[in-house]
Amino acid sequence: LPGLALVPAPSLSSAPGLAPTITQRISFALVCIFLLSGYANDFTNLIFREKAYISTACLFLVPISFLVTGASFRGLRHPIGRFWMAFGIWLIVAAPLSVWRGGTFDLLINYFPRSFMLTYYVAASAISLRQCRQLLYTLIGGAFFVIFSCFAFGSFYGRRLSIPHSIFFSNANELALQLALGMAYMVFVFFLKSKLLKILCFGGIVLSLSYMLKTGSRGVFVAVALVAIVAFLSGRRQLLLVAGALPVLIITVALLPQASRERLGFLGTDSSFADVSDEVEASALASQYQRERLLWESIAFTFANPLFGVGPGEFMVAENGEKEKGGGRGEWRGTHNSYTEVSSEAGLPAFFFYTMALFLCLRQNYRRYRRTAGIRGLEEVAGLSFTLFVAAMVYALATFFFHITYSSYLPLTLGLTIAVELASGPALARQPAH
Repeated sequence: LPGLALVPAPSLSSAPGLAPTITQRISFALVCIFLLSGYANDFTNLIFREKAYISTACLFLVPISFLVTGASFRGLRHPIGRFWMAFGIWLIVAAPLSVWRGGTFDLLINYFPRSFMLTYYVAASAISLRQCRQLLYTLIGGAFFVIFSCFAFGSFYGRRLSIPHSIFFSNANELALQLALGMAYMVFVFFLKSKLLKILCFGGIVLSLSYMLKTGSRGVFVAVALVAIVAFLSGRRQLLLVAGALPVLIITVALLPQASRERLGFLGTDSSFADVSDEVEASALASQYQRERLLWESIAFTFANPLFGVGPGEFMVAENGEKEKGGGRGEWRGTHNSYTEVSSEAGLPAFFFYTMALFLCLRQNYRRYRRTAGIRGLEEVAGLSFTLFVAAMVYALATFFFHITYSSYLPLTLGLTIAVELASGPALARQPAH
């Protein structure tokens, strides 16, 4: 904002309430280990076909440490945390009315401790900006693990890059989303002074972009392209960004396999099967038609069951049941859209709570970035805010094209957003108004 660049910020280290207690330090360490444990499980599974089971121990220890921090309700101090809690409560309310209660119960019993509660675990344990920065470094470390996995274990299936036998990334779309989020996390280091980190993460972004495009995920490709435009318009030093990013993009696209380029280019067309020239185009067109059909079916389920949906995780079961009533067979496919996944499976109230939490996450990070950008002493806050804004936008746009509601991506981003907001609040409150 004009006039803010010359304003020195008060010291964040002197802000009250930012000194973690020993229990919070332990809780924070366990949360970081928990976040990395998934990658450890995946790594050992890829090499030895056995899990490390570190996450199993964390599932027991993290909730205990969370309760003894004395800050268990910290996440609920922010509207994001309250909307997210309302979403979780509505999932529980909708569960007894599910078309298959056993399947819904199995989903929720895994989703809540492993993913949903991350919002509150992070908000309770990361109470200083230093811890928020360290948590982001943890996520960057995970992003480099995914890059290494693509190099060491990635292969093409149906001309799309994925990681066979991976616990999390055997699906090309989910791999693409993880790579895109990894690029968003790495943006943070460009707000810091370390040249080594900038060089390392620049290389990581280039490799992530290359592998992401090879997945052939058109939804993530569109999301990243739109986010890049928004980041360009919102950020500073636009000419420098173009000078650095444009050559990388041109070279990366030029080096893509032809099948990947054809699939990414086959987006939003009005072609029929009679117009396609090879199996790549035919596969892409069939996928596009299937997505459109499932989208409309999920919307129909939403308005047929507006309050409680067909049950969390049970769109496929309900869709198959409806097809069998008419003498047909269901496709046993998800909604291919996270928003209609929520609305069709848990009703419009759940959709409202879910989208409000995501909207507030985007708005809060953007506003905090605009408030702190260019102020000496607040570079770290600006970097955290911009990074989380970009990550949330990647998720918000990419999940229009595939369903991944019951994952850890959004609750983790929400929790870190709350943590940064509360940790930086005292210093920003003393910042002169402009």
